[in-house]
Amino acid sequence: MNLQVSSAVGRVSRPTALSRLRPFGPVLLVLAAMGCFTYNNVPHTDALPGREIQVDLNVSGRTELAKQIGPEVRSVIGRLDAADTSGLTVAISKTTVMNGDDNGWHGEPVVIPYRYIAQTGERTLSKPKTVALLALLGGAMGGLVLLVGHAAGASSGGSTQPSPSK
Repeated sequence: MNLQVSSAVGRVSRPTALSRLRPFGPVLLVLAAMGCFTYNNVPHTDALPGREIQVDLNVSGRTELAKQIGPEVRSVIGRLDAADTSGLTVAISKTTVMNGDDNGWHGEPVVIPYRYIAQTGERTLSKPKTVALLALLGGAMGGLVLLVGHAAGASSGGSTQPSPSK
């Protein structure tokens, strides 16, 4: 009978620095995607159906649309379904009230007459925010890799083989 002893007896497999950071990747990507967009002012006649827009209401709009979208709504965000002579038809995903609180919607369409609109903005990628966020994330990830790599190297200072018994 011929038995072979593995040389890996007593070794503890240690994760690499990058594998320790892997669970944070999706979270960082979501944060990056959320932070890179902005609403650029566009005339309501230039807004394209199918695009996400933000509509800021004027004082009359807040009062007159209160029965449909709630009291003291400062702005609505949603997909522009149509723009015609009656106003903008928006499938609302969120409203923001005057104190800054947000209320989620599920895409219910609401017609907002032009006379109630203070301004409109179309969601676009913000290049300055994107560059700044990528630089910040790159620096943070590089720092974490160095920190975790240094800590892993310091903690593995000795031999991983068990000491022989006397």
